[in-house]
Amino acid sequence: MHDSAGLADDVSLSAVIDCTMADVDADDSEIEAAKGLFNGAIAHLRGQPEPDAAALESCLAKRGDVEAVLGEGTAALPSGKEAL
Repeated sequence: MHDSAGLADDVSLSAVIDCTMADVDADDSEIEAAKGLFNGAIAHLRGQPEPDAAALESCLAKRGDVEAVLGEGTAALPSGKEAL
């Protein structure tokens, strides 16, 4: 389902797509799939020599929103702080 994001040559674009799909998965109660996409995208961005700050912020903010909705406040707070 998420193969198209992996085909993008642009790491930032791929990460933003994965984080958007993770947000959709979370809305569809596919929580483990969402967490995997968020974590993979964020790790991929952080692994770049010069991570795209806007893409990283977007992913962290989306992940934090999902964590907050799930009642995972202790996880949401670090995501939110790092996004700032």
